[in-house]
Amino acid sequence: MRVSGSVDEKLAFVLLNARHNRPDHEFVLVMDGHGWRPETRRWIATMARDEEGFHVVTPTGLKSWLLLRLWLAREREQALTLAFPIDAAIQFPGQQESGG
Repeated sequence: MRVSGSVDEKLAFVLLNARHNRPDHEFVLVMDGHGWRPETRRWIATMARDEEGFHVVTPTGLKSWLLLRLWLAREREQALTLAFPIDAAIQFPGQQESGG
């Protein structure tokens, strides 16, 4: 952003703007470094606890978070496959039976 203010001060506006414009997306904040103000750290912790779809991780925690998300997506996909198995023999209306 090209306006005055520290990153700490701008962070709230960036996150709230993103949440308002993309409410269906998940957000991940990677907090790196030691320069964050204590008030900002508390606010971020509260947001992560209270806001569904908002996650705060460290750079090393990002890999774990991504792996967990991939694992959950794979489990969800497998659960759908088990719940709704695809049967190649299903005939849909208007579909010709293949000869062979």
